[in-house]
Amino acid sequence: MPQSNSIGVSVPARTPGSIAKLFGDLKVRPKLMVLHNLFFHDSGARVYFALYPYLPEQAKTNFFIVLGGIYILAVLALETTIMPLYVYRPLRLMLNADQATQHGNRDRKSSTSS
Repeated sequence: MPQSNSIGVSVPARTPGSIAKLFGDLKVRPKLMVLHNLFFHDSGARVYFALYPYLPEQAKTNFFIVLGGIYILAVLALETTIMPLYVYRPLRLMLNADQATQHGNRDRKSSTSS
């Protein structure tokens, strides 16, 4: 059964607990998650292996743990704050405006752009 979103456009019903329920039908989200995770993983590995030969034995494990913690915090900040606010929300607004325009509802399209 179709549901109406915040601008009155009919969208397909979503099953409870699905990722689509939380983030909409943005197919770009998983791709961005993979890309920024690869970026952080690659960056962390480069820093770790560049400094590894210069670290004392007891500091190598601690350095690995610190870099892992920074990686986790960066990914959490990106996924919970930055991406939803600056990427997913504007994309969702554009998709909703596009869908409203396709259905001939030009008044709703202009109200989402403000």
